[in-house]
Amino acid sequence: MKAKNQSAFTLIEALCVLSVFSILMIFLTSLPYQQLKANYQTKVFKDQLKSQLYLAQDKAIIDQDPVQVVFSKRGIIYFWQIESRKNFSQLIIPKHLKLLNSFSFYYLSSGRINDFETVYFENSEGNNFELVFQLGSGQFVFKEQKGKQSY
Repeated sequence: MKAKNQSAFTLIEALCVLSVFSILMIFLTSLPYQQLKANYQTKVFKDQLKSQLYLAQDKAIIDQDPVQVVFSKRGIIYFWQIESRKNFSQLIIPKHLKLLNSFSFYYLSSGRINDFETVYFENSEGNNFELVFQLGSGQFVFKEQKGKQSY
């Protein structure tokens, strides 16, 4: 009888490859999924807040009815039309974000705002970002800050 040359993996080699693959899969699933999710939710929240603020400004101009924007420490941002006393929108702040100060202002019928202040947010990792309103112009800008700050 002739011995055949076989080129196949042994059981030990296959088990080694599977164990390495399993360890890699465990490592990949333990990546900071929660942090990625929180970062995505923060980005979506900022985009929604920008859109709601622009909508409030547009409504004030088009309807010639001032719009009040209220940043509540309860975790909700309210948008009210003053004369009609109608809450036309509200935005819930994600659970991983914390509003550090409350603030209320009006978009006047000219599109300008009646007050200015900086609204501070803090995420669960301690990184802060600010929403800075500019007096009169109705413009705002988000500013990122790393590390804990006291406000």
